[in-house]
Amino acid sequence: MECEGKIGKGSYGTVTKVISTTSILTDREFALKTIDRVFFSPDREQVLAELAVLEACDHPNLIRLIDAYEIEGDSTKIYFVFEPWAPYTLESFLYTKDSQRWEGCGWFKPNDIASDQVIFRIMRNLADAVQHLHQHFIKHKDIKAQNTLLYNEGSVNIRVILTDMGKGKIHKKDATTNYIDSTIAFLAPEQIDEAESSLQADVWQLGCCFAQLLVLSCGGTDATHALWKSYSDTLEDRSCCVALELDNFMATLEKICGSQPIALGIVKGMLKKDPNTRSDIYQVLCALKSVVS
Repeated sequence: MECEGKIGKGSYGTVTKVISTTSILTDREFALKTIDRVFFSPDREQVLAELAVLEACDHPNLIRLIDAYEIEGDSTKIYFVFEPWAPYTLESFLYTKDSQRWEGCGWFKPNDIASDQVIFRIMRNLADAVQHLHQHFIKHKDIKAQNTLLYNEGSVNIRVILTDMGKGKIHKKDATTNYIDSTIAFLAPEQIDEAESSLQADVWQLGCCFAQLLVLSCGGTDATHALWKSYSDTLEDRSCCVALELDNFMATLEKICGSQPIALGIVKGMLKKDPNTRSDIYQVLCALKSVVS
């Protein structure tokens, strides 16, 4: 394979575009994730746990693992090869300038029926991905726009891909867990209270993504920033956590998205504080059928 430029770096590795040079897969593009600093047994166990989760991710809206390997003589690095190569994230879509978003996603227009349908299909694709994980009793644990890829983003036939299973794990009732091993902004209330971290926490995090998508659909970039400020505004001494700023977050969401009562109701069901009354992923998918044509 030939390696091109690095696309991203985090605490858990780097992702690079690679192009196959084999006769069978000539010019096919893949994503190569390099996990470095694998020095001790716990590091390796974490990588193997991610590998176990990825092997269950046989779904068009989940990143697909093609191969995993080490290079002889360097046991400090492990490599994962993924498909497809999709460098454009949902975070980029949400927070880019309007002019730049138009260049990459010309189909998007706020308060446009056709555009709304693409947004609702993005929601449906993400919910399908989470349902597949939950059917296999897998918690993703870090669902957010940054971990969502948009493949073929310039087309209305956009494909959504949930990625980064590094924090994912098999959910077992009453098993020990690290409650706050997720992005702090989108922790579910029960995780913050260290009371529970079940599959329902994924639904909360997905609901935060849906809220971001819905406000963009209804009000464009200004609305997206208004929602962000509702839980992150330093001038208002916000905590930068949706669950801790839920009243203000929901008031802002309702003000912006009143023109989409059905979709708004779906999100509100996903963001109930009590995980026992919160919609589960099957209820979310059933409800989305009423807005996706």
